Amino acid sequence: MKEIYFSIIIPVYNVESYLRRCMDSMLNQSFTNYEIILIDDGSTDSSGKICDEYSHINEKVQAIHQKNKGVSSARNAGLSVAKGKYIVFADSDDFVERDLLLSLANSSADLVLVGSQDFQNGKTISRCIPDNEKWEMNSSESIKKLLDMGLSGSVCGKRYRRDIIYDKFIHFNEKINYCEDRLFNNDYILNVNSIESINRCEYFRCLYEHDTLTSKSQTMDFNTRNMWRKIAYEQYKDYPEIQKIYIDQTLYFSEMEFMKISHSNLPFNEKSNAIKTIISDDFFIKAITRQTNAFSKIVRLFCIKGWSGLIALKYSS
Repeated sequence: MKEIYFSIIIPVYNVESYLRRCMDSMLNQSFTNYEIILIDDGSTDSSGKICDEYSHINEKVQAIHQKNKGVSSARNAGLSVAKGKYIVFADSDDFVERDLLLSLANSSADLVLVGSQDFQNGKTISRCIPDNEKWEMNSSESIKKLLDMGLSGSVCGKRYRRDIIYDKFIHFNEKINYCEDRLFNNDYILNVNSIESINRCEYFRCLYEHDTLTSKSQTMDFNTRNMWRKIAYEQYKDYPEIQKIYIDQTLYFSEMEFMKISHSNLPFNEKSNAIKTIISDDFFIKAITRQTNAFSKIVRLFCIKGWSGLIALKYSS
């Protein structure tokens, strides 16, 4: 039996209006050696039935149904049954060009990525198309290069080696529901030797207001949103230059949060408590003690002393 070349893993949750478009673009690929694994994550609309419909009419498609556990659980379920030499992820409300798999197949690199385009309300809001380039992953500079390209934030539109994922026990963190893609990519990047980027826009990401698996419209407090940086910091324990990126980001976005809280209509004691929650977090404390230039000296002193009320006053002025 011929070895399956690609396993395409697609988590599905309440996307009855978009799933057919995604699937039709996948089944129209010019490169034909692949399987599609649909993981219905407890959809309450007709998405699960659509998954079954495609699995019944096309032998390339496998449908899995599970209780609602989130996108990370759904992707892990797909990884557990994937048979392809390479793994490709897609979101069920996105679509792809006909030559996506062909572009990803024409490389010997451990990680291959193509460009993407974001749509919202039928309009292009951003494009990220890399140059044709291949480089070795042998230093913090090479890691930083990938991070700076802005293409490490999503697992979609990339090709991963299944043997590396399995041998290194790489999986999605099911306790994190914000930037879980980045953490998966970090683990993978730290275990590869080469990366290639392809100067083609092959993946189209569609942004909506509705409740899909990758929607992050729900309200989260700052520490929850920043949890992934704390984990990423530990992932790069052997690369202090990369760790500094997450320290700087934490301080920058916490300052933005201070300003937002201080200018809100919350009563003063609630503002103070919200800020206290941030400055009491262990990763924030680590960040503020390691970086002296992020805040003014007086704000840094307020943070170290735990004077949340004074921070609220300063940023409200």
